[in-house]
Amino acid sequence: MAGKFFALLTLFIVGSLAQSQSLLAVLRREGFTEYAAFLEGGAGVKILNSPTHLLIYAPTNAGFLRYKQSPNVARRAISEEQAEADYQSVPTNPGDVPKRKRTAVCSDVAGSGATDLMTLLDNPNFVNLPPNNNASIVQKNMPKGALPVVHSGLGDVIKVTGLDIPYDKGVIRPVSGLFTLPRLLSKTLPFIGADKTLNILKRTGLIDDLDNRTGITFLAPDSSAIPSDLPDSVLAEILKRHVIVGLPVFTSDLKHGATYKTLAGTTVTVTVQCAEIFIGGARVLAGDAIIKNGVAHTVDKLLETPIFFTTTEVKTEVKTVTETATKTDIHTAEVTKTAIHTTEKTQTTTHTEEIVKTTTQTAETTKVHTTEKTKTQTETHVETTTHIQHPPPKPSTPCTTSTTYVPPPPPPPPPKTSTPCTTTTTQPPPPPPTQYTTLQTSHKPPKPHGPPPEVSTPCTTSTTKPGYY
Repeated sequence: MAGKFFALLTLFIVGSLAQSQSLLAVLRREGFTEYAAFLEGGAGVKILNSPTHLLIYAPTNAGFLRYKQSPNVARRAISEEQAEADYQSVPTNPGDVPKRKRTAVCSDVAGSGATDLMTLLDNPNFVNLPPNNNASIVQKNMPKGALPVVHSGLGDVIKVTGLDIPYDKGVIRPVSGLFTLPRLLSKTLPFIGADKTLNILKRTGLIDDLDNRTGITFLAPDSSAIPSDLPDSVLAEILKRHVIVGLPVFTSDLKHGATYKTLAGTTVTVTVQCAEIFIGGARVLAGDAIIKNGVAHTVDKLLETPIFFTTTEVKTEVKTVTETATKTDIHTAEVTKTAIHTTEKTQTTTHTEEIVKTTTQTAETTKVHTTEKTKTQTETHVETTTHIQHPPPKPSTPCTTSTTYVPPPPPPPPPKTSTPCTTTTTQPPPPPPTQYTTLQTSHKPPKPHGPPPEVSTPCTTSTTKPGYY
């Protein structure tokens, strides 16, 4: 009995001594020498001089060495190192340090095993939140009595590795490494499996607004949840429903039946089924990726938007009907114009037919007149040729008739026996050779000067001596 009493007294004395020691002294005593040197070197100015009670998430030496070996650490400014230290520190009230909670088997509170904790980090390079709000971390309890985990920037998760250790102004909680500082949403999405979502936000110009808007919660669809058959304009409108505006909503804040306003002006409802969380019908796959201006949760699909799709279909249908009606009107107008043109063409054709008919009748009358006149000419010619005597007179009547007669416009071609001039257009046969022989012996003709005279008219060439026949 006495032994147990002395053991309890020893623990009380040791605890009292620890609570009287400073943060740096307890860190060195408990083996967190690397982090103690980091704070003492300038990064822990705010922490070491803080008058408030603090919960310090102190990385083990192994975890801090991994941080120091990172290729980007050498280029970090002292301000970023201070931001790292501030992000590891949570202001608390004495006796009100967040402790592990037993995870509920089934509850209507999604965050029954999680606690969001506001840190000392207020550096504007890493924080863009409403006034009086610093960057947060989310500690989540694990089932079966396992130690908690802590969610920070870029979806990083750090494990708690030991029990709390008190010091004079707070409590030290050992962790496996430094937390990751919050970054922009555009830098975070690739780390939480939302590359396709990021590409759509970039193409539609939404990412700039989401990166700079103060205080948001983004429900990031997993890349496998993005359909390939929707245009970017439709996806942009849907993704606006994935943005809860105002304040960050961590999983510890989500309660069954809670509703939140979105950037699209709609509301989403939270459904909690035991350990699963649904927001707007989409299941949360991974939550609490801390971003500069809030938090992002990865979800398994696009949010249910029946009103949006119904409205779109109605608008599309009305637009299609309007376009069809317009095309029909244009087609009707073209048909009407064609009908008018056809009527005019028919009238023109009718008028043309009348002209052709008149012309045909005129041509037939002219043809009859021509035939009668041709017969008269033929009879006259026959009578004249019957009374021809040697030497014949110049054929004046037939030629005069042929030269003075003007045929009607376009008559059909007359028969071959229509005019006497047609039958006499052939060249006369050469004179008998015997006559030329007699002339050559009796008289030598002079040599002709120049080309022989040309025959002027067919009628002239037809005046041959009847004695040659």
